[in-house]
Amino acid sequence: MMYRLLVAALAASAATADGQVRRTKPKASAPPPTTAVVNAPNTVVVALPPDPAPRSCNRGHPGRTDRTLYAAQNGDATTAKRVARHVTRYAVRRYHMEGLVTDAQISAADDKVYNFLKWKLGGPTPVAVTWVSHGFAHFDRAYVDEAAAVLLGYKIPREGDNSVSLSPELAELLYNAYPSVGLFLTAAALSPQLVTGALYFELIAGTLGLPNDDWFTNFVLDAGWSAAATIAQAQLSWPQAFDFPTPTIYWTLRSIRYGERAQRALAWQVASTIVAQQKHKP
Repeated sequence: MMYRLLVAALAASAATADGQVRRTKPKASAPPPTTAVVNAPNTVVVALPPDPAPRSCNRGHPGRTDRTLYAAQNGDATTAKRVARHVTRYAVRRYHMEGLVTDAQISAADDKVYNFLKWKLGGPTPVAVTWVSHGFAHFDRAYVDEAAAVLLGYKIPREGDNSVSLSPELAELLYNAYPSVGLFLTAAALSPQLVTGALYFELIAGTLGLPNDDWFTNFVLDAGWSAAATIAQAQLSWPQAFDFPTPTIYWTLRSIRYGERAQRALAWQVASTIVAQQKHKP
């Protein structure tokens, strides 16, 4: 009984004015889930509004003959820059970023996406050749998340530099969610000491679709917890097979759109995983 009362008290305090704590069923399909369950007997959920469904590209896609002619007339570098501009603007549309990013940010992202594509494919010539052969649709499928990451403030690889850093928004979300996990565990009648720094980042890595603690956990822990800015300044090396995780795009957008509510939802999701692990221990 005390266990249920503690969880119910937590739910009531978390709801505040937004009224977002309610009984609900978990989402069955993408986008990534925004809810988490801490106690099975009384399913209490801290929820965010559903993520907007990703939109398809509505920009012009020239046929192969037109692509061949354009590349022949303009050269590889100009062609590759055109590809970068297209993918960047598709990222804005796909993830509903209108109003979240400015025209100046979009223009600045064009060059960063161009340099990423050169790093990824080996220069402007492979970018141009791939576009002539497969068109914009290939780049829309393969690299829209990287373009979105640039627009959201991430540093991604470029020629001569394969480092990646978190966006300031996501760094702040991770930093602020950490102590909240302990509060949720206390409400579930568990010790907040269960959530060590290493375990927190192991769970975060899975939640955000990031690689495991080979780099993420250890690197960010080494960066220290003096401020969220420390996490944002941390630089991580990624291999040539770099593929920016879609769940991280969604969580970054949630942190921008919902602020403290996103922090609470993320903390609840991590805490619920810990509770489930404790429940199934022999």
